[in-house]
Formats: sequence, C-alpha cells, structure tokens
Amino acid sequence: MRVGEQPGDCVSAVDNPSASLYEEAGADFFAGWMDSRLTMSCALWGPGSNPAPDLETAQHRKLCAFADLAGVRPGHRVVDLGSGFGGMLDYLARERKVSAAVGLNSSALQCQESLGQDLPAVDVRHVAYQNYTPAAPFDAALSIEMVQHLAGPADFAAGTHIDRYRDLLRRVREWTRPGAGFAIGATVVVGPKRRSHGEHERLLAELQLTGLPPQLADLLYAADGLWEPLRVETHRDDYLRTYDTWIESIQGRQDAARARWGKDLVDGILGLIRFEREAFRTGDLSAVFLALRRIDNPV
Repeated sequence: MRVGEQPGDCVSAVDNPSASLYEEAGADFFAGWMDSRLTMSCALWGPGSNPAPDLETAQHRKLCAFADLAGVRPGHRVVDLGSGFGGMLDYLARERKVSAAVGLNSSALQCQESLGQDLPAVDVRHVAYQNYTPAAPFDAALSIEMVQHLAGPADFAAGTHIDRYRDLLRRVREWTRPGAGFAIGATVVVGPKRRSHGEHERLLAELQLTGLPPQLADLLYAADGLWEPLRVETHRDDYLRTYDTWIESIQGRQDAARARWGKDLVDGILGLIRFEREAFRTGDLSAVFLALRRIDNPV
C-alpha cells in the first residue's frame, strides 16, 4: 500500500469532512466496538430467512452488496471516497481482486492506520476529493456515508446544498470510464422537514463533525444528467440493529474507554449514536444505498 499526499489538500471544514475528533481517535478506539474492518456505517443483517449471526458477518455482507451495486469486477480500478480505515479497500483487493483500490481520505491518522498495507493494489491518498486527480480512469466508484458531511447548515440555509452534491458527482464522473458504476451510501432525511435539527447539529459539532444529512430527492436531483439511477435501497431496520450492537458494545467498555480516551469523546459518540438511533426508530432518518451508472453524454 502507498499512503500519498497531494498538493493543495488544505480545505475548509465542510470541504474536509473526514478530519474530526471522532475519526482522529484512531483504530484502537473503534476496534473495541466495531467489526474487524472498522466499518463505520450501516451493516446488512437480513434477509429474515438467513439473518447474519453477528456484526462481523453483517458488515461483510454490506461490503459485498455495495461492491455489487457499483458493478465491481476483478481487474477493475476502483476509487473509494471517504475510505475511513480502509475496510472497503481491503475487501476489494483481497476478495474482489481489483487491480487498484484507491482511497481518498482527509484524515491523516486514518490513512496511516488504513487496512491493506500489505496489498500492492491498495493506494490511500490523504487528500480532499476536490483536489484529487487520478493517474488513470476508474471503472467504478464508491462512497459510503461521506455524502452527508458535504453540506452544512449554512449551505441548507442558502440553498446551495445540492451544488455540493452535484460537484462531487460531476468530479467522479470525470474520473471514470464510460459506463462506470457509482454506489453511494448515505444517511438521509425522510419527509419534507428536518426534526431536531439544532440538537443533531450540536452533537455533531461537539465531535468536530460537519454536515447534515440530505434528502434522497436532493441526491437524485444532483445526479440528473450525470448519473443514471439504477437502483435505490433503504435499510432503516438494518441501521437500527447496527446502532443497537454498537451501543451495547460501547456501554460494556464505557468506563475503560473513558479512562483511555476521555469522557468527552466516549460520551459524545455514545450521545450521537443514541440520538441518530432514535431518529431511525421514528423514521425521521433512513439509510439509502444508490446504484448509479455514468451518463456518457451528460446534459
């Protein structure tokens, strides 16, 4: 694996969504309550006839399903925007046998601790996506739970939030080959109004996390003329169970975690997870997986 820098990667808080207190805690912190690949997103527990027995299995199912949504094949060049601790990159290189798995991440610590360090196909770039230029076109692209950090309260107030999403979609289209697939996973607002907007914003700010969840319609509108929607999946129940599993694990280690990483970080993360879990329970938030196909003659 190569961990690279690109010039000009210093950007504003909203443009640099991965650099936060939450993610700079390091792999050891998340290893105490996540799966072995440190997958910081919704796991897939179903179907009911064959439920996943544990978080490890459920997260592996999600990685498989997400790569399928993007149309990943052996030998492909694939980019993962907001690659976290490299769980998807590791999966793509080891199990999907891609020729290149490039991760873009603005967290320097996550880049250094990223999985796949022993794999020549994995290349982690410490760079904001706005400043990235690929060495060669990609056959597929993925982004899991990065999109909801692109637009902050000021963008929603000014009506520029869709511009944020469209800029990402436009750039990824420019990086990819004709017919490429792009799979996006995001937490989205359900319904026309945001509830408890201020409380969610406060909890995110305490952990130095930026951005607010979009509506599904915002993402589809932003993709219009650039990417053809092929499939839309929602996984609210899956995320509820994922949150419950995380909460149980954190609570079982809460005192030891506070002693090592501090009360503010541990309690802040637990508070955010509980808040979002309740929003998923009431149906105010949901998890969406989008499968998009590149429009080769954009409007």
